[in-house]
Amino acid sequence: MFAWQIFDAKVKAQLRDEYKIRQVTKVTAETLEELVTKLDDVDPEAALAELKAYNAAVQTDIAFNPNVKDGRSTKGLAIPKSNWANTLDTPPFEAYAVTCGVTFSFGGVKIDPQTGQVEDQAGQGIRGLYAAGELVGGLFYHNYPGGTGLTSGAVFGKIAGAGAASRSRSWPAAATWPAPSGRRSCRSRSTPGAGARHSRASACSARDGRW
Repeated sequence: MFAWQIFDAKVKAQLRDEYKIRQVTKVTAETLEELVTKLDDVDPEAALAELKAYNAAVQTDIAFNPNVKDGRSTKGLAIPKSNWANTLDTPPFEAYAVTCGVTFSFGGVKIDPQTGQVEDQAGQGIRGLYAAGELVGGLFYHNYPGGTGLTSGAVFGKIAGAGAASRSRSWPAAATWPAPSGRRSCRSRSTPGAGARHSRASACSARDGRW
């Protein structure tokens, strides 16, 4: 699922650097009539009608100021534009294919902030489970400062890594682990020359799923 963003020559200098990379999907035309015929998955007649309705709805008596919420809006459209509305009337016109993405979630699992260990609903640590980055909840509400997504990943990644490493050192050397599904994995507890009686003491995943 994607949409098209359309700009004219008046605002081209305002575009972010992401619009200038070679990998962008861009269409250029000298008229809106020509432009809409080049847009994939778009009804040209409906698109042109929408663009003309938008141009007629722009409140041109309000000054355009890209540095603040200038109140330059549209009037009478089903989906209004509240600020920075500009008519599309200066060629060449450019259209960019865009899609939505999720920067990160605002929710996630609860962790012990000292160790990164995930906690259950009762606030008890879940053995062997640690989390960092976007999995961690309780950090942001409503919005977030720029750069804090990467910062939280780096900070809690270090904490969770250190917590997991510390916990692993305290586990017994002969700890048991679940064997991969459908795979027979055995670890023999016999000693060299101990004979078949001790060899039969092997723990096999085919019997109880652990080794």
